[in-house]
Amino acid sequence: MKCLYCGDCCLRLSPYSAPDPCDKIHQEEDFFFCSDYENRPGACVKHKMPFQVCPVGITKLNLTSPLSVSLRIKDGDSALRAFKNNLGEEFLGGTSVDRLNDNKIKCKNGEGK
Repeated sequence: MKCLYCGDCCLRLSPYSAPDPCDKIHQEEDFFFCSDYENRPGACVKHKMPFQVCPVGITKLNLTSPLSVSLRIKDGDSALRAFKNNLGEEFLGGTSVDRLNDNKIKCKNGEGK
């Protein structure tokens, strides 16, 4: 499932987000990113939905057309790339960052999904 970086799932599901937001969640404008994606809590790892694009993000962001969803994904990927570059080695991103390079999700073994 493609995340729209709205932050809703991170802010609600992370066991580290109660009572305050998890300190690994960073906001860049209206995008939310995890700075330690590879080591995120089990609840975050297990969070899956049977959709191509996150319906929570579509609703929260009031995206009303395929074009608005596509633009959000493109803008989110650009913001994630900038976020990664700004943090440098402090960024422990993950598969969502790897996907930016070739539009494939890369597994830890390096094969595309």
